[in-house]
Amino acid sequence: MKQVNDVGVDVDSKQLVCAMQCAGQRVPLAAFANTAAGHKKFIRWATKGGHPVRVCLEATGIYSLEFALALHEAKRVEVMVVNPRAIKDFARACMQRGKTDALDAGVMLDFLQRMPFTRWQPPAPEILELQAINRRIDQLHTELTREKNRRHAAEFAGASAEAIAQDIEVNIRHLERRLERMHESGLKLVRGVPALAARLAHLVSTKGIGETSAMRLLAELLVLPDDLSAPQWVAHAGLDPRPYESGTSIHRPRRISKVGNRHLRAALYMPALVAIQHEPNVKAFYSKLVAAGKSGDHLSDRLPGGGITFGRQPFSVRFDLCANGRSSGIAAPRALLGHCRRIDHARDPDRSRRVLARPLPLGDLPVRRLVGIRGRAHAVGQGKRNQAG
Repeated sequence: MKQVNDVGVDVDSKQLVCAMQCAGQRVPLAAFANTAAGHKKFIRWATKGGHPVRVCLEATGIYSLEFALALHEAKRVEVMVVNPRAIKDFARACMQRGKTDALDAGVMLDFLQRMPFTRWQPPAPEILELQAINRRIDQLHTELTREKNRRHAAEFAGASAEAIAQDIEVNIRHLERRLERMHESGLKLVRGVPALAARLAHLVSTKGIGETSAMRLLAELLVLPDDLSAPQWVAHAGLDPRPYESGTSIHRPRRISKVGNRHLRAALYMPALVAIQHEPNVKAFYSKLVAAGKSGDHLSDRLPGGGITFGRQPFSVRFDLCANGRSSGIAAPRALLGHCRRIDHARDPDRSRRVLARPLPLGDLPVRRLVGIRGRAHAVGQGKRNQAG
């Protein structure tokens, strides 16, 4: 059997701390600069002797991205990029009490050797650029909101804060111009790639989805693998319902976990609010839930994670959910988040409730029924796996 070197790497802004096992034995820790030159030195060190290498590292944003890309392009090197939460929980399961760079590198090496290896595939460069642009737009929006709040406060200060109010007004106009330029840059990038332009057109054909929301959705979804299942889409967005039950006395209402991509959840929130007001089917379903005693504000917050879907497959990079070149209803882009689940009405008949809604005209797509349980919306298909009683 060919020898394979396993390496766990703790990545920070300045250095790479590496723990390697070679021929069944741990070698002394090594450290390299987190620079292009340091990446090359690491690859030469890890592949010394011509052996193939498997590398495990955490997803630490921009600090690990360039290193992961360098490893992906190197010969005889395979890299696995792991969710930091998985590494943290693994360390706790191993009763790891301390936290240092050296200990973290050892934990990642243990994770690599004990858990299934999933090779990381980098997204296309234009997708990474689009994501960076949209993340920057989010940052600028945050700063703009802060400045508007400061302006509101300065208005009550009167003449004593007049100079401050003028400075804030200048900065607000500056931020608005920068936002416009970044938005134009993102649109130019998308329209310059035919595949992205087609997907953008599908998204904006959905009522409630504009160019801004569509670009945000594209940037967060297209970096994901193509073979994710519907529950995995939901979990990635942090919209999966989290049960909290114990014995026969504790049965708390299910809430979304929020353990996932907050940018994706934010991109879905405003389209959901628009759908409540302007998409007839979603509006009717929302009104039924409110009439049943659910809080309107609570429901509007929960709708993005409601799991409403009208297509058999989740929203994917292929946009298979669109019928006749157009998608119908706000639920279409959120079909990536909707997963069909069996609903057991016999277990708790008092809390289970079925709400039927008129199906949307989606051509050849399978007809779905909307089922509401404890204020959450779920899609249930007509197949044997997904029938709701």
